[in-house]
Amino acid sequence: MTAVPAPCIPRARLGRSRIGGSPSCRSLSPVTGPFTRNQRGPGRSTRALLCPFGSLVFVETGAFDTDQARAILTARAAKGLGLRVHANQLGPGPGVQLACELGAAAADHCTHLTDADIDALASSGVVAGLLPAVEFSTRAPYPDARGLLGAGATVSLASDCNPGSCYSSSMPLCIALAVREMHMCPAEASGQPPQAAPPRSAATTSTA
Repeated sequence: MTAVPAPCIPRARLGRSRIGGSPSCRSLSPVTGPFTRNQRGPGRSTRALLCPFGSLVFVETGAFDTDQARAILTARAAKGLGLRVHANQLGPGPGVQLACELGAAAADHCTHLTDADIDALASSGVVAGLLPAVEFSTRAPYPDARGLLGAGATVSLASDCNPGSCYSSSMPLCIALAVREMHMCPAEASGQPPQAAPPRSAATTSTA
């Protein structure tokens, strides 16, 4: 479970962005609460709820740009909140590199990665959170799970119960898609350690 206190909502629903936004942001407006504007941290109960899971910031074209996201994430880290970045879902972008720079727990989506992004995830230990049910729903290319695993990056799977792109919370579906579409083995997709092959019995090794 991930808290999403820095999402985007349609500008028509908001009127004006509360913290502004990039000039190219025409259809979506970034929104944050008083915590970002006034540098006030959440109360103890809120912090206790959010710390184990991380708070995610949407870093995409039309959402938060790099400077805005860095300011939000740095402020949250100073208050003891875990960090996650919605990164590189809609196209190549700065989200993954920013997550690695700030030591986020994870960069989620990772649909469009460069070789430099994969190397950064592998060397930093930031988890690449893959959400294959999104690609199933939107018919976008699936993330390069094998490239990530081959480079030594840590990969996790998650659902994305989001009516805008993937209205599913089914982890069995995500695991099935990871195996079928992203070529992960069942043990990798389900988070189980790989099992050593059993020794071959004499009956199977003997020759007539």
